[in-house]
Amino acid sequence: MRRLTIFLCFLYFLTAVVWSDDSTAINEYRYISATYGLRLRNRSSLSGGKICVIPYNEKVYLIKETGEKETIDGITGRWSLVSWKSYQGWVFGGYLTEVKDFIEFTKSFGGNDWDRAKEVNQTADGGYILVGSTYSFGAGKNDIYLIKTNASGNREWSKTFGGSKWDSGSSVRQTDDGGYILVGNHITFHPNTRELLLIKTDSKGDRLWTKVFENRYGWGICRTLDNGYLIIATTEFAYGGEENSKAYIIKTDAKGKTVWSRELTADDSDHRVFCITRTSDNCYLIVGETGALFHEKHFDVYFVKTNTLM
Repeated sequence: MRRLTIFLCFLYFLTAVVWSDDSTAINEYRYISATYGLRLRNRSSLSGGKICVIPYNEKVYLIKETGEKETIDGITGRWSLVSWKSYQGWVFGGYLTEVKDFIEFTKSFGGNDWDRAKEVNQTADGGYILVGSTYSFGAGKNDIYLIKTNASGNREWSKTFGGSKWDSGSSVRQTDDGGYILVGNHITFHPNTRELLLIKTDSKGDRLWTKVFENRYGWGICRTLDNGYLIIATTEFAYGGEENSKAYIIKTDAKGKTVWSRELTADDSDHRVFCITRTSDNCYLIVGETGALFHEKHFDVYFVKTNTLM
């Protein structure tokens, strides 16, 4: 009987720790706003033992809050009793929000120099493929930079492509074999030359082949229904060059061999095209800019819809 009494007293004590009299019932969902997660504790204080860490942006069920506010590390809030998965305990309510943060994650990749990405697409495994350029890695002054991440944005691998001069990546798509097709460019300034690079890789980013298109600067790529590719390109990569830029669309087969090439414009204006996508009716949309004659700096939006181009 004495043991039972001691046990009931102990149970009452634990209940009193969790359910304090000065608390207010809430019974609503909240989200964790602490960037590195929030500790779930067995008591409503910093001295409470850690049960687990609830990750950033996770949804929790808010059961109740204590009556008095506290300020911890400049954040003011009440201690909150929450449940998350199979756990229940106390968290500091200053890091609870009613709305989920729209940012799922933020990542950075690069080295000690200038690095950037130009395009990102989701891959079949739920991860992401990024393409851009890097001064930090590779063989030359600036190289094409290809990065594969998992669904959480953590890098799985990265590759560089280029020579001793200036190379940059513009666009990338995943192919049916799990590999990637990307458009990049090789430029030299003395003498002034431009080469569009079409690069095919395997699923690990290792190069399988490269095709070169002279006197073209590549901006975007889109897969076609026959497993070939459409590339959008210009003759200049920036306005104010020696000549006005002309815009082209290039059709290749699955091996990168040119099927045809067509100029998108026929007047003397500057034209650059930056993005291409396929529509639900299997036509193609292209956007860019078009300007006045050479050396004038007024530009308008350039919007093109093609037919199926097969």
